[in-house]
Amino acid sequence: MSEASTQADMLAEGVVLSACLLKPDLLDELIPLLPDAAWYSDANRWVWRALCALRADGGPIDVVLVASWLNQNNRLPQVGGTPYLALLTDATPSVVNAQHHAMLIRDKWRARQAISKAQEIVGVLKTNSAEDLQGYLESAEEAFGQIAHQSMARDLVLLGSHADAAYATMQMAKERGVALLGAPTGITHLDAMMMGLVRGDLYVVAGRPGMGKTAYALNVAMHVAGTGDGVAFFSLEQLGVALAQRALSIDTGIVHGRIRNPIGMQPNDWDAVSGSVARIGALPLWVDDYSMTTLGQIRARVRKLKSLIARGAAGVPCGKLALVVIDYLQFMHVVGERGKNREQEISSLSRGCKQIAKDEDVAVMLLSQLNRSVENRDRANKRPELRDLRESGAIEQDADTVLFLYRPEYYMREPDPLLIGWCEVIVSKQRNGPTGIVKVAFTKETMRFRNYEETGPMDDIPVDFDNE
Repeated sequence: MSEASTQADMLAEGVVLSACLLKPDLLDELIPLLPDAAWYSDANRWVWRALCALRADGGPIDVVLVASWLNQNNRLPQVGGTPYLALLTDATPSVVNAQHHAMLIRDKWRARQAISKAQEIVGVLKTNSAEDLQGYLESAEEAFGQIAHQSMARDLVLLGSHADAAYATMQMAKERGVALLGAPTGITHLDAMMMGLVRGDLYVVAGRPGMGKTAYALNVAMHVAGTGDGVAFFSLEQLGVALAQRALSIDTGIVHGRIRNPIGMQPNDWDAVSGSVARIGALPLWVDDYSMTTLGQIRARVRKLKSLIARGAAGVPCGKLALVVIDYLQFMHVVGERGKNREQEISSLSRGCKQIAKDEDVAVMLLSQLNRSVENRDRANKRPELRDLRESGAIEQDADTVLFLYRPEYYMREPDPLLIGWCEVIVSKQRNGPTGIVKVAFTKETMRFRNYEETGPMDDIPVDFDNE
């Protein structure tokens, strides 16, 4: 850092300290802006600590009390003694510009963080000493992201302001005729229970293999994209071409096996598929099928996609990015987590997914496997429960909503005809709403999930609308 830059840092810090000594009430405004690490000068940092401590005690503040606090903490000589404090009090700072200088201090601090991280990266790349280069680069990317997104101080907001926003949401729901706070899933009863997929929330969709988790997530993703909002689908298990084949089957109603092996397809089937390709191509639905994707990569790609959408450069017309699908949790690659067992890794991943939902203002649908305890239970009692979530109780804790998929016919050697073609979506946890069971129609051959009332009554399914 140049000498001129250092002098500018010291000057701004001196102005802020002088202004606070002159008018201590400024501390209430500036303390949220300036964390302890933001100060370049150690001496100024200790003066700032003294001011903050005195303000926290609620008593008066003057140069004598600051000197006394520093002396009690054996720091008075370090700051230059009483002559330096006298120099600060003799200055004639502009109290009006104190916040501006505080912002300069904060920006300089952010610049120093970025320079330090960049130098660290250069050092590692030159020496090639990193044991896990990919993991190191991802941690660096996350560090730069945190520096870039360090928010300014936020003021407390009257609850009435949030009430105004809540009322506006109610008005929009009234105009639409549907009480949804988030993106619709396409399943009417489920949307009524959850009020759509709400931004900032983490939705865990879990089930044993073969229950249709990926198919369900793809149905929801296509429905959300069909409304004009953006969807990012991270497929860690299947290639993008395989997802596209499923999407064609869902959209056309043509059996998935025929899509994969089209030798026997008729001309009208080809026409249907051709039209579907055009429709799917217009959907704001993006797929990442890299099997070794990490949480850091997902976060970075979500941010990049949001930036492209905001600039109108995402390739198709799109509203805001509304949904991120991750298929699935247990396939996520973990880097930089040495010394942790698998349960701790899963806990870290689920917590990170919740942070993405909140920080990026999107709904995150995280698919997850269940443990084998379901299979060991009595055949008549195969419905999954929260305790069946595989490898970590943190999944349940981090999730705002937990959905289980359960198809009774899966466990029957000779399925009852009345049990074929439907699936239970079990809402086992919902932080802000009721729990219960919604019966949906599921056609395995075409991967389609639909409202059950399109195929039959719902009277035979219990629905528990008690809050958790």
